[in-house]
Amino acid sequence: MADLHVITKAFAPDARDDTDFSYTVECPGQPACNGWTECDEPHAVDGKDANDGPYEDCDEGDPWCDTDEFDFHGVTHTWQYGHGWTVPYVGCVVRAYPYLREIADDLLCESPPGRYQVRDYWDDEDMELRVVEPAEEAKTDA
Repeated sequence: MADLHVITKAFAPDARDDTDFSYTVECPGQPACNGWTECDEPHAVDGKDANDGPYEDCDEGDPWCDTDEFDFHGVTHTWQYGHGWTVPYVGCVVRAYPYLREIADDLLCESPPGRYQVRDYWDDEDMELRVVEPAEEAKTDA
């Protein structure tokens, strides 16, 4: 499953006991790492405001009407209910999540040190991880 993130759980280098761990993330890259974030730019076509989205207050003739994806200001946007027109997140959504350590501690609390494939469920406010299976040991060039 090369399209999943891998979290490696290891004893922290400065650990004082066997309950202090560090975590590293291996990202599969695009398109598997595919978070999104809200876009603060204006969304309009030919002077007509599209900020209400593709379903509500949308005229049939509007080019973004009834579609979840549309290009605004040269970028493909995706409509997310509650968030509006969103753009792809640049970077790794798992690695950048500010509470990754807390999530990894909870997720892997009963697991020994090792590598674990995880599936991420992410939006621009929160993330959830689920272990899919232990990962094979990383290949190293000797």
